[in-house]
Amino acid sequence: MNFYREVHEGDLVYRVNLSDYLDTGLFLDARKKRTLIRADAAGKRVLNLFAYTCSLSVCAAKGSASQVDSVDLSNTYLEWGRINFALNGLQAHDVVESGSFTLGSSALSGLNLIRGDVLQFINHARKNGLRWDLIILDPPSFSNSKKMRDMLDLRRDHLELIRKGLSLLSPGGTLWFSTNAKGVKIDAEDFPDVELKDMGKGLVDEDFRGKKVPMCYTLTL
Repeated sequence: MNFYREVHEGDLVYRVNLSDYLDTGLFLDARKKRTLIRADAAGKRVLNLFAYTCSLSVCAAKGSASQVDSVDLSNTYLEWGRINFALNGLQAHDVVESGSFTLGSSALSGLNLIRGDVLQFINHARKNGLRWDLIILDPPSFSNSKKMRDMLDLRRDHLELIRKGLSLLSPGGTLWFSTNAKGVKIDAEDFPDVELKDMGKGLVDEDFRGKKVPMCYTLTL
């Protein structure tokens, strides 16, 4: 039997599952990141790559983002994301499935759930000239899903993945990159034309004092 519960974080509501997965669907140690992204989203087009259960997408939408696009390969997690949107009085729509990207300059609007390989999505978005003002990039450490065209190893691929994400930013836009993968390092020299800011220490809240500082950077054009 699934052990679903609805939990409250301020005025937001999320569904968690306490029985079936290693993760509950909501990372408690990302609470401050959710708050900061919500505060920064007003009037912006937001892209959440590897969206998982869309908690950050919900924050951006409740922060008055003009558009929020959530991309993930898992139908299960995107459906979970749809529930999280609905719990907060928001309606998200399916736009496209893997292998059938039909993106144009006006193809996306509102709150969108996009099922597909993130790397393929980035390539199609670049070809169609799509840009976002705020991009959230929190990839898994490793993935060899049969649904993906390429294997992802973040220790090897993180710089290339960040650069691809930056290629979708509007001028003045910001990319949030975070990971729990060991061995991943970022240096300002890797991105000489970008303002790089280490957000890690500022994201540790009172419930996680003394714990490992999360790896999180913002990269602003």
